[in-house]
Order: sequence, then structure tokens, then C-alpha cells
Amino acid sequence: MKKYMSLFVDGCSSYALQKELGWFFDPRKLLTFLVEKYFQEPVELIGAFWYDIIYPKLDRKAFHDALLLMNFTVRLKVAREFVSENTRYYKVSNLEMELAIDMLNTLNLYNCAVLVSGCFDYDRAIEVLKKNGVYIIMIGSKSKCTKAQIELVDSFIELKDIKAYIQK
Repeated sequence: MKKYMSLFVDGCSSYALQKELGWFFDPRKLLTFLVEKYFQEPVELIGAFWYDIIYPKLDRKAFHDALLLMNFTVRLKVAREFVSENTRYYKVSNLEMELAIDMLNTLNLYNCAVLVSGCFDYDRAIEVLKKNGVYIIMIGSKSKCTKAQIELVDSFIELKDIKAYIQK
């Protein structure tokens, strides 16, 4: 059976994971790896989604524009700044919710979902996708997930194991 794949990238948590690993992946190389190298059978990319946060004083517009040129759908949330007794911090609306909603709203278009994330806040969405016959691949780090979470997906790829294919 032909695979119809959608890619969902949690840009915030995957950025933190990449920073921790000391290297960054190229979104275009990630797409190429998945479509041309990972699967043994033909795969058609149905959609590629990238979710990220806009922080004040951190200009990532060029990166987000490049994602659009690579045909990613880019979902952005603005971080709200709060100041409390000389401490400045940022709070962001639940970006994971946006990703889960897109996964579920588009599930009739694909039979394989690839989730790239440095954390694992998507258990319930993955359960629903699996009940609908979707094959789930997670790309991340086992050090950030529980054993039960890794067992929930059909395939788990350690980000560091595909570095040679996707590194910038």
C-alpha cells in the first residue's frame, strides 16, 4: 500500500533538542531523508507543518520565510512577556494544541504521520491517529521520553542516528 505522509515539526522542542545535541538539522534534508531514504516503498508527501514561537528580540523571520519556500505550513505563536520583580519571562500559548489539532483535522489525507519533537506531549493525539489506522513515526530523543511513550508509536527514530542525512 502506498504511503501518504504528513510531517509535523514541533519547532520549539526540536530546537531545544538540537541545541542540546550541538547541531541542527536542515528541514529540506529531513524531507528528502523521509521521502527518498527512510521508506522502502513509494511515499507521497501530503503536508509538512512547522510550529514555532516568536520571541521578542529574536528575529527568525528569514528562517520562517525559508520554511514557506520549502512548502511548509508555518504556524506561529507570539510569546507574551511578563515582568515580575526585576525578572523577565515569556509565556506561550499551548503550541502543542495547534499541532494536535492539525494532525486530527487532516488525518483523512494521510496514512503515515511523522512527528519531530524534543518532548512527548502528544500521547492522546497519537492514540486517536492509531485508532484511525495511521502509522506513526516519532523523531526525537529517547532521553526525553518514557518507555511507554516510545512504545505508543509504531517507529521511533533517534534524531542523532540520522544526523549524517539531515545535518545543516
